[in-house]
Amino acid sequence: MASGEVAAGIVYNGKIPMARKDNPSIKAVIPKEEFATLWQDNFVIPKGAPHKENAEKFIDFILRSEISKEITLEQPYPSAVEEAMDLLPEDFRTEMDVISKDQIKPESYILDVGEALQFYDRVWTSIKQ
Repeated sequence: MASGEVAAGIVYNGKIPMARKDNPSIKAVIPKEEFATLWQDNFVIPKGAPHKENAEKFIDFILRSEISKEITLEQPYPSAVEEAMDLLPEDFRTEMDVISKDQIKPESYILDVGEALQFYDRVWTSIKQ
């Protein structure tokens, strides 16, 4: 997209500000009639992890407002730490094209399809061959 070789595409929202550095005319569009698929990354500590205390310290460190802000400045994806978002420059927050809370619908999240996943996997595998 940044090179101008394609006119439209589906991209992760954090890639948009990066591409705009090379091509300021790039715009993000979220259809009003439908919805955008949302996801989130999570921190987890596996049961029985040998260094659970260190993992907890790492998570606590990453979730500190100042650290989360710095991560967002480096990789422009919205932070779940609201205080970190408040620390970002206003123009940077605007540039990220963050979806507003009133645009989020329950169907925006991908739901577990249960046993149908095996069917989808078979179909996708046959398409790829």
